[in-house]
Amino acid sequence: MNKETFAIIGYGSIGRRHAANLAGLRPRARIVKVDPARVPGVDFQDLAQCLAVYPSLAGALICSPHGEHLDALDTLTAVGIPVYLEKPVCSTAQYGNYKTYQRVSQISRRGVVVGMGFQYRYHAIAESLQELRDEIKQLDFVARDDLVTRYGPTVAETMGSHSIDLALWLLGPAYAVKLTSNGLTLTGHILHATGKVSNYDINMAAGPRGSTIAALRTNGTARVVPIDADEWMYQRCLADWLRLIDGAPSIRHRLALLHDGLAVQDVLGRVSALRHMKYSREAQ
Repeated sequence: MNKETFAIIGYGSIGRRHAANLAGLRPRARIVKVDPARVPGVDFQDLAQCLAVYPSLAGALICSPHGEHLDALDTLTAVGIPVYLEKPVCSTAQYGNYKTYQRVSQISRRGVVVGMGFQYRYHAIAESLQELRDEIKQLDFVARDDLVTRYGPTVAETMGSHSIDLALWLLGPAYAVKLTSNGLTLTGHILHATGKVSNYDINMAAGPRGSTIAALRTNGTARVVPIDADEWMYQRCLADWLRLIDGAPSIRHRLALLHDGLAVQDVLGRVSALRHMKYSREAQ
């Protein structure tokens, strides 16, 4: 039997994290790394080289700079390779362009599995909140973490995306977005189509690091708990993607898919300070 092969597209900090988790989940798999930087552990400098050697990958994880996500997604799904896509689907500059919508629509019609890297769905609170979905009328998110120092300015393109995805998943689609940003903070609220509300107070240039979520139920009681994307959540999200591409999703399956990633990006696309941001490749 041929050894199944996975590719990590982009071997920065997130790529290395996913490579380690994938190796733990599939210890017998071959994992090749693709990155233009000639650093230890990298097997190919571009995706074309990788596909020339391994045209039938079992799956690929896209962890490259945001502006390269859509091209890699298009190339991989065109040949039927399942993808685990780190947020966002594309860069802020690309999103909102009609050609981008056309490409994403074409990709969606291919029927290839595209899982999104939103981990908050796997937090313990999501377990309990999902069971109380009908009772919850409001979610409040508070986050403090100097992500800009750790990951650079392009992290603003995904600011609050874990929280927004969790809110859309639990409370329903966004109806009205009343969020403001100065590029480092995200504050305001989303009114969901169900009449429920999610509130945001997120600062990506402040410490100490910490996040909380408060779920206000219809009987007036609130539960406040810390929430963060720890390694166990990364592993479980990736494990669900592997189950899905194996054709055996679990009953508790909660993996975010391509349309979920676009829904989050649509919310962030309505925040003018983020919508008009442009970043250089050097900043990434």
